[in-house]
Amino acid sequence: MNVAAATDSVFVVSGAAELVGYAASDGRVLWKRRDVPTRMPLAVDDSMIVAFAAGPSVAPREGQLIWRATAPGDAFATMPIPVGEHALTTNAIGDVSAVRLVTGAVRSINTMTTFAGAPGQV
Repeated sequence: MNVAAATDSVFVVSGAAELVGYAASDGRVLWKRRDVPTRMPLAVDDSMIVAFAAGPSVAPREGQLIWRATAPGDAFATMPIPVGEHALTTNAIGDVSAVRLVTGAVRSINTMTTFAGAPGQV
């Protein structure tokens, strides 16, 4: 089960392969979606979560989809890392992509090999 927390919301991928938004204060269900990827959620703010997966990635806000995007390559291999207005993630072959959280625009930025540098470098 994947869980992502924000200030007022908790987002959970349930055993029924659905993404569920809960109120952090009392646990009540705010919304449910079965038509979104249920791998590697990333909370962005109190009303939005980005769900990354192979194929389309999506961003529901208060249960309504605000964008769908497809990143190059196959499945995402790492938990997305929020960096300002973007989330960085890699696919299984090491390509790094930046996804603009507001719009879903995907930009390939480099490879993990390039970021890691030559052997022996720090």
